Amino acid sequence: MEILLNFDIVGGNLELLGNDWGEVERFLERYSFDGLELMINQPQRLGQVSLPSKHMVKGVHFPFWMGWLAIWRGELDGLIQECGGEENVVQYFGGLTPETMISTYRRCAELAEQLEAKYMVIHADHVSIKGVLTSQFVEEDAGVLRATADLTNAALDGRADQIDVLFENSWWPGLRLNDASATKEFLELITPTKRGLVLDTGHLTNSNPGLKDEAEALVFIEGILDGLGDVAQDIRVVHLQKSLPGEAKLSLKLEALAELQQANTFEEKFEVARKYAHTIDEHRAFREQPIKHLIDRINPDYLTYEFIASSREELMDFVLSQHKCMGIELPR
Repeated sequence: MEILLNFDIVGGNLELLGNDWGEVERFLERYSFDGLELMINQPQRLGQVSLPSKHMVKGVHFPFWMGWLAIWRGELDGLIQECGGEENVVQYFGGLTPETMISTYRRCAELAEQLEAKYMVIHADHVSIKGVLTSQFVEEDAGVLRATADLTNAALDGRADQIDVLFENSWWPGLRLNDASATKEFLELITPTKRGLVLDTGHLTNSNPGLKDEAEALVFIEGILDGLGDVAQDIRVVHLQKSLPGEAKLSLKLEALAELQQANTFEEKFEVARKYAHTIDEHRAFREQPIKHLIDRINPDYLTYEFIASSREELMDFVLSQHKCMGIELPR
Protein backbone atom coordinates (compact mmCIF):
# COMPACT_ATOMS: atom_id res chain seq x y z
CA MET A 1 0.00 0.00 0.00
CA GLU A 2 1.23 3.46 -0.91
CA ILE A 3 0.27 6.53 1.10
CA LEU A 4 -0.64 9.72 -0.77
CA LEU A 5 -1.71 13.30 -0.07
CA ASN A 6 -4.32 15.24 -2.05
CA PHE A 7 -3.48 18.38 -4.04
CA ASP A 8 -5.68 20.53 -6.31
CA ILE A 9 -4.28 21.94 -9.54
CA VAL A 10 -5.44 25.36 -8.32
CA GLY A 11 -5.60 26.54 -4.70
CA GLY A 12 -6.07 24.20 -1.77
CA ASN A 13 -3.01 22.51 -0.31
CA LEU A 14 -0.92 23.62 -3.30
CA GLU A 15 -1.53 27.25 -2.38
CA LEU A 16 -0.55 26.53 1.24
CA LEU A 17 2.81 25.31 -0.06
CA GLY A 18 3.47 28.41 -2.13
CA ASN A 19 2.06 27.10 -5.45
CA ASP A 20 5.41 25.36 -5.83
CA TRP A 21 5.44 21.72 -6.94
CA GLY A 22 9.07 21.48 -5.86
CA GLU A 23 8.01 22.43 -2.33
CA VAL A 24 5.20 19.89 -2.56
CA GLU A 25 7.71 17.17 -3.39
CA ARG A 26 9.87 18.15 -0.42
CA PHE A 27 6.79 18.11 1.82
CA LEU A 28 5.85 14.64 0.61
CA GLU A 29 9.36 13.34 1.27
CA ARG A 30 9.56 14.91 4.72
CA TYR A 31 6.30 13.34 5.85
CA SER A 32 6.89 9.92 4.27
CA PHE A 33 4.32 10.07 1.48
CA ASP A 34 4.74 7.99 -1.67
CA GLY A 35 3.16 10.57 -3.96
CA LEU A 36 0.01 12.58 -4.50
CA GLU A 37 -3.53 12.37 -5.82
CA LEU A 38 -4.11 15.31 -8.17
CA MET A 39 -7.56 16.92 -8.15
CA ILE A 40 -8.66 18.62 -11.38
CA ASN A 41 -10.78 21.16 -9.51
CA GLN A 42 -10.77 23.70 -12.35
CA PRO A 43 -10.68 21.78 -15.65
CA GLN A 44 -11.02 24.98 -17.65
CA ARG A 45 -7.57 25.95 -16.37
CA LEU A 46 -5.83 22.91 -17.81
CA GLY A 47 -3.13 24.14 -20.14
CA GLN A 48 -2.81 27.37 -18.14
CA VAL A 49 -1.34 26.04 -14.88
CA SER A 50 1.82 24.21 -14.00
CA LEU A 51 1.57 20.52 -13.18
CA PRO A 52 3.65 18.25 -10.97
CA SER A 53 6.26 15.92 -12.35
CA LYS A 54 4.75 12.61 -13.37
CA HIS A 55 6.84 10.63 -10.89
CA MET A 56 4.88 12.34 -8.08
CA VAL A 57 1.39 11.52 -9.38
CA LYS A 58 -0.34 8.27 -8.52
CA GLY A 59 -3.96 9.28 -9.05
CA VAL A 60 -5.99 11.89 -10.92
CA HIS A 61 -9.33 13.00 -9.48
CA PHE A 62 -11.89 14.18 -12.04
CA PRO A 63 -14.03 17.30 -11.41
CA PHE A 64 -17.56 17.22 -10.01
CA TRP A 65 -20.38 19.55 -11.04
CA MET A 66 -23.43 20.30 -8.91
CA GLY A 67 -26.60 19.79 -10.96
CA TRP A 68 -24.83 17.90 -13.76
CA LEU A 69 -27.77 15.60 -14.57
CA ALA A 70 -29.67 18.54 -16.03
CA ILE A 71 -26.93 18.95 -18.64
CA TRP A 72 -26.72 15.22 -19.25
CA ARG A 73 -30.47 14.89 -19.80
CA GLY A 74 -30.93 18.15 -21.65
CA GLU A 75 -33.26 19.50 -18.96
CA LEU A 76 -31.81 22.99 -18.92
CA ASP A 77 -34.66 25.27 -17.89
CA GLY A 78 -34.46 24.58 -14.15
CA LEU A 79 -30.65 24.65 -14.17
CA ILE A 80 -30.56 27.96 -16.02
CA GLN A 81 -33.01 29.41 -13.53
CA GLU A 82 -31.03 28.12 -10.54
CA CYS A 83 -27.77 29.46 -11.99
CA GLY A 84 -29.26 32.82 -12.88
CA GLY A 85 -28.81 32.65 -16.64
CA GLU A 86 -27.48 30.55 -19.50
CA GLU A 87 -24.12 32.32 -19.48
CA ASN A 88 -23.51 31.14 -15.90
CA VAL A 89 -24.25 27.56 -16.88
CA VAL A 90 -21.73 27.83 -19.70
CA GLN A 91 -19.17 29.35 -17.37
CA TYR A 92 -19.57 26.57 -14.80
CA PHE A 93 -19.88 23.55 -17.09
CA GLY A 94 -18.04 24.82 -20.13
CA GLY A 95 -21.09 24.32 -22.35
CA LEU A 96 -24.72 23.28 -22.50
CA THR A 97 -24.57 19.74 -23.90
CA PRO A 98 -23.53 16.30 -22.65
CA GLU A 99 -20.56 16.48 -25.00
CA THR A 100 -19.19 19.22 -22.75
CA MET A 101 -18.78 16.80 -19.84
CA ILE A 102 -17.64 13.97 -22.09
CA SER A 103 -14.93 16.23 -23.52
CA THR A 104 -13.82 17.31 -20.03
CA TYR A 105 -13.55 13.70 -18.85
CA ARG A 106 -11.53 12.83 -21.94
CA ARG A 107 -9.14 15.69 -21.27
CA CYS A 108 -8.73 14.53 -17.67
CA ALA A 109 -8.08 10.98 -18.86
CA GLU A 110 -5.48 12.28 -21.32
CA LEU A 111 -3.79 14.11 -18.47
CA ALA A 112 -3.82 10.95 -16.35
CA GLU A 113 -2.17 9.07 -19.20
CA GLN A 114 0.36 11.87 -19.70
CA LEU A 115 1.27 11.80 -16.00
CA GLU A 116 1.34 7.98 -16.00
CA ALA A 117 -1.17 7.87 -13.13
CA LYS A 118 -2.21 4.51 -11.75
CA TYR A 119 -5.85 5.39 -11.17
CA MET A 120 -8.59 7.90 -11.94
CA VAL A 121 -11.33 8.95 -9.48
CA ILE A 122 -14.86 9.79 -10.61
CA HIS A 123 -17.68 10.91 -8.32
CA ALA A 124 -20.82 8.82 -8.77
CA ASP A 125 -23.34 11.16 -7.15
CA HIS A 126 -25.59 14.12 -7.81
CA VAL A 127 -26.84 17.16 -5.95
CA SER A 128 -28.24 20.54 -6.94
CA ILE A 129 -27.00 23.80 -5.45
CA LYS A 130 -30.13 24.09 -3.32
CA GLY A 131 -30.01 20.40 -2.46
CA VAL A 132 -26.62 20.88 -0.81
CA LEU A 133 -28.33 23.08 1.76
CA THR A 134 -31.73 21.43 2.12
CA SER A 135 -30.75 17.74 1.81
CA GLN A 136 -33.96 17.37 -0.19
CA PHE A 137 -33.10 15.19 -3.17
CA VAL A 138 -35.30 14.38 -6.15
CA GLU A 139 -32.97 11.82 -7.76
CA GLU A 140 -32.88 8.13 -6.92
CA ASP A 141 -29.57 6.32 -6.49
CA ALA A 142 -30.22 4.02 -9.45
CA GLY A 143 -30.80 6.87 -11.90
CA VAL A 144 -27.66 8.68 -10.82
CA LEU A 145 -25.58 5.52 -11.14
CA ARG A 146 -26.99 4.74 -14.59
CA ALA A 147 -26.17 8.25 -15.82
CA THR A 148 -22.68 8.09 -14.26
CA ALA A 149 -22.03 4.83 -16.09
CA ASP A 150 -23.26 6.29 -19.38
CA LEU A 151 -21.05 9.38 -19.01
CA THR A 152 -18.02 7.32 -18.05
CA ASN A 153 -18.46 4.84 -20.87
CA ALA A 154 -18.97 7.59 -23.45
CA ALA A 155 -15.81 9.37 -22.33
CA LEU A 156 -13.45 6.52 -21.48
CA ASP A 157 -14.38 3.49 -23.59
CA GLY A 158 -11.14 2.35 -25.20
CA ARG A 159 -9.06 4.94 -23.34
CA ALA A 160 -8.62 3.38 -19.92
CA ASP A 161 -6.92 0.08 -20.58
CA GLN A 162 -3.92 0.74 -18.35
CA ILE A 163 -5.41 2.93 -15.59
CA ASP A 164 -7.90 1.88 -12.93
CA VAL A 165 -11.22 3.75 -13.24
CA LEU A 166 -12.51 4.12 -9.68
CA PHE A 167 -15.78 5.52 -8.37
CA GLU A 168 -16.09 7.44 -5.10
CA ASN A 169 -18.96 7.15 -2.66
CA SER A 170 -21.02 10.06 -1.36
CA TRP A 171 -23.83 10.82 1.06
CA TRP A 172 -25.75 12.43 -1.81
CA PRO A 173 -27.83 10.30 -4.23
CA GLY A 174 -25.71 7.84 -6.17
CA LEU A 175 -22.99 5.54 -4.85
CA ARG A 176 -23.59 5.35 -1.10
CA LEU A 177 -22.03 1.88 -0.57
CA ASN A 178 -25.03 0.91 1.56
CA ASP A 179 -26.29 -1.72 -0.89
CA ALA A 180 -23.91 -4.44 -2.05
CA SER A 181 -26.12 -5.61 -4.94
CA ALA A 182 -26.65 -2.10 -6.30
CA THR A 183 -22.92 -1.37 -6.04
CA LYS A 184 -22.02 -4.58 -7.90
CA GLU A 185 -24.62 -3.92 -10.59
CA PHE A 186 -23.26 -0.41 -11.07
CA LEU A 187 -19.69 -1.63 -11.57
CA GLU A 188 -20.94 -4.15 -14.11
CA LEU A 189 -22.34 -1.26 -16.17
CA ILE A 190 -18.86 0.23 -16.61
CA THR A 191 -17.18 -0.60 -19.92
CA PRO A 192 -13.49 -0.19 -18.89
CA THR A 193 -12.51 -3.51 -17.32
CA LYS A 194 -10.08 -2.03 -14.78
CA ARG A 195 -12.80 -0.59 -12.59
CA GLY A 196 -13.31 -0.39 -8.86
CA LEU A 197 -14.17 1.75 -5.88
CA VAL A 198 -12.82 4.59 -3.77
CA LEU A 199 -14.05 4.52 -0.18
CA ASP A 200 -14.14 8.00 1.35
CA THR A 201 -14.43 7.59 5.12
CA GLY A 202 -15.83 11.08 5.69
CA HIS A 203 -18.44 10.67 2.97
CA LEU A 204 -19.62 7.49 4.66
CA THR A 205 -19.98 9.12 8.06
CA ASN A 206 -21.71 12.16 6.54
CA SER A 207 -24.65 9.86 5.86
CA ASN A 208 -25.16 9.38 9.60
CA PRO A 209 -25.44 12.73 11.41
CA GLY A 210 -26.02 10.92 14.68
CA LEU A 211 -22.37 9.91 14.99
CA LYS A 212 -20.80 11.75 17.91
CA ASP A 213 -17.11 10.79 17.87
CA GLU A 214 -14.35 8.87 16.09
CA ALA A 215 -15.09 5.61 17.90
CA GLU A 216 -18.70 5.63 16.71
CA ALA A 217 -17.57 6.61 13.22
CA LEU A 218 -15.22 3.64 12.96
CA VAL A 219 -17.91 1.23 14.16
CA PHE A 220 -20.25 2.66 11.51
CA ILE A 221 -17.65 2.26 8.74
CA GLU A 222 -16.99 -1.34 9.82
CA GLY A 223 -20.73 -1.99 9.55
CA ILE A 224 -20.79 -0.63 5.99
CA LEU A 225 -17.93 -2.97 5.08
CA ASP A 226 -19.78 -5.90 6.64
CA GLY A 227 -22.77 -5.10 4.46
CA LEU A 228 -20.68 -4.92 1.28
CA GLY A 229 -19.37 -8.45 1.73
CA ASP A 230 -17.26 -9.54 -1.25
CA VAL A 231 -17.89 -6.21 -3.01
CA ALA A 232 -15.49 -4.62 -0.52
CA GLN A 233 -12.69 -6.36 -2.43
CA ASP A 234 -13.28 -3.83 -5.23
CA ILE A 235 -12.06 -0.96 -3.00
CA ARG A 236 -8.70 0.06 -4.49
CA VAL A 237 -8.29 3.44 -2.79
CA VAL A 238 -9.30 4.85 0.57
CA HIS A 239 -9.71 8.60 1.07
CA LEU A 240 -8.95 8.86 4.76
CA GLN A 241 -10.52 11.90 6.41
CA LYS A 242 -12.73 12.58 9.41
CA SER A 243 -16.11 14.23 9.08
CA LEU A 244 -18.69 14.31 11.86
CA PRO A 245 -21.41 16.72 10.66
CA GLY A 246 -23.84 16.09 13.50
CA GLU A 247 -27.08 17.83 14.37
CA ALA A 248 -25.07 20.75 15.75
CA LYS A 249 -24.75 22.02 12.18
CA LEU A 250 -28.47 22.88 11.98
CA SER A 251 -27.78 26.53 12.83
CA LEU A 252 -25.19 26.69 10.04
CA LYS A 253 -27.73 25.25 7.60
CA LEU A 254 -30.27 27.92 8.51
CA GLU A 255 -27.63 30.63 8.08
CA ALA A 256 -26.63 29.23 4.69
CA LEU A 257 -30.24 29.07 3.48
CA ALA A 258 -30.69 32.71 4.48
CA GLU A 259 -27.49 33.62 2.59
CA LEU A 260 -28.74 31.73 -0.46
CA GLN A 261 -31.95 33.76 -0.44
CA GLN A 262 -29.90 36.97 -0.36
CA ALA A 263 -27.42 35.91 -3.05
CA ASN A 264 -27.85 37.87 -6.27
CA THR A 265 -25.31 36.23 -8.57
CA PHE A 266 -24.44 32.67 -9.51
CA GLU A 267 -20.98 33.11 -8.01
CA GLU A 268 -22.53 34.08 -4.68
CA LYS A 269 -24.97 31.15 -4.75
CA PHE A 270 -22.24 28.70 -5.67
CA GLU A 271 -19.97 29.99 -2.90
CA VAL A 272 -22.73 29.62 -0.30
CA ALA A 273 -23.28 26.00 -1.37
CA ARG A 274 -19.56 25.24 -1.51
CA LYS A 275 -18.89 26.66 1.93
CA TYR A 276 -21.80 24.81 3.49
CA ALA A 277 -20.78 21.54 1.82
CA HIS A 278 -17.40 21.91 3.53
CA THR A 279 -19.03 22.44 6.92
CA ILE A 280 -20.59 19.00 6.43
CA ASP A 281 -17.69 17.31 4.64
CA GLU A 282 -14.95 18.52 6.96
CA HIS A 283 -11.87 16.74 5.58
CA ARG A 284 -10.11 16.82 8.93
CA ALA A 285 -7.67 14.33 10.44
CA PHE A 286 -8.35 11.42 12.75
CA ARG A 287 -6.84 12.26 16.13
CA GLU A 288 -8.06 9.89 18.83
CA GLN A 289 -8.65 6.36 17.57
CA PRO A 290 -6.19 3.86 16.05
CA ILE A 291 -7.29 3.31 12.47
CA LYS A 292 -4.66 0.99 11.03
CA HIS A 293 -6.81 -2.08 11.71
CA LEU A 294 -9.56 -0.65 9.48
CA ILE A 295 -7.15 0.10 6.64
CA ASP A 296 -5.57 -3.34 6.99
CA ARG A 297 -9.03 -4.88 6.70
CA ILE A 298 -9.76 -3.01 3.46
CA ASN A 299 -6.21 -3.57 2.14
CA PRO A 300 -6.33 -0.86 -0.56
CA ASP A 301 -3.60 -0.26 -3.11
CA TYR A 302 -3.49 3.42 -2.14
CA LEU A 303 -4.38 5.34 1.00
CA THR A 304 -4.93 9.05 0.32
CA TYR A 305 -5.02 11.56 3.14
CA GLU A 306 -7.63 14.01 1.85
CA PHE A 307 -7.53 17.21 3.89
CA ILE A 308 -8.87 20.75 3.59
CA ALA A 309 -6.55 22.88 5.71
CA SER A 310 -6.55 26.61 6.35
CA SER A 311 -2.77 27.00 6.70
CA ARG A 312 0.47 25.14 6.16
CA GLU A 313 0.70 24.64 9.92
CA GLU A 314 -2.76 23.07 10.05
CA LEU A 315 -1.90 20.79 7.12
CA MET A 316 1.23 19.64 8.98
CA ASP A 317 -0.82 19.08 12.13
CA PHE A 318 -3.40 17.03 10.22
CA VAL A 319 -0.70 14.87 8.64
CA LEU A 320 1.12 14.20 11.92
CA SER A 321 -2.12 13.44 13.76
CA GLN A 322 -3.35 10.96 11.19
CA HIS A 323 0.08 9.37 10.89
CA LYS A 324 -0.09 8.75 14.61
CA CYS A 325 -3.51 7.11 14.33
CA MET A 326 -2.10 4.95 11.52
CA GLY A 327 0.89 3.95 13.65
CA ILE A 328 3.33 5.62 11.27
CA GLU A 329 6.60 6.76 12.78
CA LEU A 330 6.65 10.55 12.82
CA PRO A 331 9.53 12.47 11.22
CA ARG A 332 11.99 14.04 13.62
